[in-house]
Amino acid sequence: MNEHGYLSATAEGGIIRGRLALLRKVSNGLEIRMDEVSPESPEPAIVTESGGVEPDSSGKKVCTACRTVNEPAALYCYKCGVKLPEEIQFGVEAIGPPAGFWIRFVAYLIDRLFLGIIGFVIALIVATFLVDTSVNGTLEFEFTIGPEFMWWTIAMIVALEIVYFTVAVGAWGKTIGKAMLSVKVVRSDGDRVSYGRSLARCLVYLIQLELIMGLPFIIIAFNPEKQGIHDMICDTRVARV
Repeated sequence: MNEHGYLSATAEGGIIRGRLALLRKVSNGLEIRMDEVSPESPEPAIVTESGGVEPDSSGKKVCTACRTVNEPAALYCYKCGVKLPEEIQFGVEAIGPPAGFWIRFVAYLIDRLFLGIIGFVIALIVATFLVDTSVNGTLEFEFTIGPEFMWWTIAMIVALEIVYFTVAVGAWGKTIGKAMLSVKVVRSDGDRVSYGRSLARCLVYLIQLELIMGLPFIIIAFNPEKQGIHDMICDTRVARV
């Protein structure tokens, strides 16, 4: 302790483990707060060259108001301005700015390619049960596709899409296409999307896609938060991660 009553740190840029005394002046004297950091703790404190103590940069501060992930040294949320808690969280996935129209469109094409391959396999399976085959006099097969084949194929493909989008967004917040482009579906406050909300979002999404030819998706390009109608209805957004 020096002559001014402060603890001094001799290590420059090193990691101090053990008991740290963080001192700060207050109006009526000197206040001492003791922060316990055990040797096994995954949250070390770093002593800067100026002698200050700050958290390890691998952790993040999460805003309690909007759930935005901030840097550990931040005092206020960069998005909403609310004062951040002192707690440093580790293993937190940073939620970035909204994903634009074109990156979402490319993710959609990747998902459609994947679903198209699975749908083709489903159609072949259905065909083995519902397509009538016969042999004519020239030993050539004749295939007769009835309406049952078309309806069963459409029903199974739609069911596949509902299950795919609902489970992928509810479990991981991202489909294969979104994962490849590093974007994720979250709530407007940055929280995860539940399975129920994911299902509702998927149904509104498919109604726009199948019945209105996807025209409402153009709104994404002009919306400040890059939200589609299905996002606005279900309180979700697609963000970069």
